[in-house]
Amino acid sequence: DSGMYDALAKGLARASGDVTGYLPAGEVFDPHAFSVITEVLTRYPDIHWITGHEVTRNEKRQVINCRLPHPFCRSFFDCGMYGTRLTVLQQESTLWRSGMNAHFDLEKLAACKLAGDYFLWRTLARHQELYVLDTHIGSFTVEPDQLSKQTPGGYRREIRALRRRPHLWERLHALLYRQYVKRTRPGKTAPRMVRYDHGRQQWLLTRG
Repeated sequence: DSGMYDALAKGLARASGDVTGYLPAGEVFDPHAFSVITEVLTRYPDIHWITGHEVTRNEKRQVINCRLPHPFCRSFFDCGMYGTRLTVLQQESTLWRSGMNAHFDLEKLAACKLAGDYFLWRTLARHQELYVLDTHIGSFTVEPDQLSKQTPGGYRREIRALRRRPHLWERLHALLYRQYVKRTRPGKTAPRMVRYDHGRQQWLLTRG
């Protein structure tokens, strides 16, 4: 193949099963991630894609950061705010129902060099809301030789080439929202959040 996203496009073309996701070499899912995903997607058939905690590891594979993300805004995916002005969506913690693969333009994905993950998220967000699961699914490892670090600013430039140009109000909204998420943690009534209820012993969705 001619790069990571060319390989991913070939993989997605052959993907089978009920749920799809992908991991770069060296990354891992939490041992219980698939059982949780199975329970949640079985209980809530209207959830089509979902993400978990933003978990970061160092080169020793030690967890150095863990954060529950706020609910995501679909329009911010379309205009490229996530990954430029706002935090990226952690790919290692994100899974979707395999039926959504039909929406991907695999030729365009294969042409991506750095921001193919953003291309996937923008496509998925055009069709369904993203839900947040309050648990560890996967983790991202900070490595000194990562491709994105070899091309400083390249990831953001590719997002800007793929996105819809944001309106002025979207830029202002993103700036205000960035300050908000820095200071707060998603509350119990935050929409599109799935949390475990110890009393009922099951995963419950806050629709908002």
